[in-house]
Amino acid sequence: MNKILLAGILAVFVLCGCKDNSETPPPETEPVSCLPDVADMYVFPITPGSDDWNVLEADELLIACQLPDGVLKSISTEGLIRSFLEVAIIAMEYNDFTGEPYLGWEIDLYTSINSVQELLIRNDASEALLRYCEAIDFNCVGKMGIKEREWFSVRYEALIRLFMRQTILDSLNEADKNKIVDWLIFNYTKIKELNQKGLNDQYSDYVMAVIMHTLLSEQLEEQFSDCAELIITSGECLPDVADKYIYPEMPFHDYYYHQIPDEILENISTFGLIRSCLDYPYIIGNLHGTNLLNNIEKLNSTFLRRNCAQELINRSEAGDALLRYYHAIGIECLENFDSWSYFELNTFYFQLGAVAVFMTQPKILDNMDKQKVVASLLYKYVQRLIVGFEGETIALEVMRNIMLEAQYHPLIEYLNEYRVLRTPDYIIFAIKFIR
Repeated sequence: MNKILLAGILAVFVLCGCKDNSETPPPETEPVSCLPDVADMYVFPITPGSDDWNVLEADELLIACQLPDGVLKSISTEGLIRSFLEVAIIAMEYNDFTGEPYLGWEIDLYTSINSVQELLIRNDASEALLRYCEAIDFNCVGKMGIKEREWFSVRYEALIRLFMRQTILDSLNEADKNKIVDWLIFNYTKIKELNQKGLNDQYSDYVMAVIMHTLLSEQLEEQFSDCAELIITSGECLPDVADKYIYPEMPFHDYYYHQIPDEILENISTFGLIRSCLDYPYIIGNLHGTNLLNNIEKLNSTFLRRNCAQELINRSEAGDALLRYYHAIGIECLENFDSWSYFELNTFYFQLGAVAVFMTQPKILDNMDKQKVVASLLYKYVQRLIVGFEGETIALEVMRNIMLEAQYHPLIEYLNEYRVLRTPDYIIFAIKFIR
């Protein structure tokens, strides 16, 4: 009996040993990209992430990203796009993206990759980009590993940033621009819902904002034609007004009580009132250098103590004048900010935000087209991105307040569930509200 039991145990060990020795590693899974393949895409001899790739220097990597001359002119436009996406990683790895992506796009290595340069001179580039983008299926990202999702994110970001190239923007009609914005909003929401580690969407809000800027540009320029009362001086950001009130010299603490004399107040133009409120030294000194996002209430409280504010609120044309003044504020002058002092730059940021806050006064806002106000705020916000500055956070917060004042239910429901908005959320809700 013992011999039989011992023999059985030995047999089990032998079988287990044989099983261990014969066990083969599981087959490697096919890589998942989620990017639609194109029949004539170019297969690079050295691919990103390979051992050969990792030993190359930066200039050698750039050479490895180029299409051969013979392929460059014969490959289809979709093939150009797909081939570029295979090496898009280099443009992200060898650039400093601490600044805004719109400015970064103009100086990055994409301008040295011949597949992009060829794409930008093809007549069907925008149509091909639209077709290719619409064919992307995000449902496959669940089959990816973290590294694959990271690489997919880089390629996706490189793809959508192509829509910010001026040649592509100029070739898109209004319907196509709206279609791209809808597609970006859908994808942003989808990526957020999937919540997969390694899957990122850092640039959709910038891309859709820039596209919306082009859509709003002609519309707003037509609505807010130049006003003779506004004096736009070269190099200055804030429009001047001939009859603005000049505050007299006095000790700083006396400014708190200073009011514009009644005889001047009665005859000053509405634009003059706006500029006089913006120049009020106490407001600038009290809030200068602080976070305006947390000071809307404080600004309004200080603003309302001034007789220029009370006069402005009681004028029926105040809303239209504020919108016109806000639109006329020059953002392009920020390109010369290197010559500005810290105080001058921050004073301008304060004044820009203050005009937006003035429009939240109930008596003024009640007489305004809220969609037009949000459109103007979004337009000015994107202008700052385009010249390479961070967007104005106060504009986003004012947009939120105005949409809530208009009882915009999608935003109310979202805030009831999540409470907090991120920058893309502000932009997406503003776009939907405008439409």
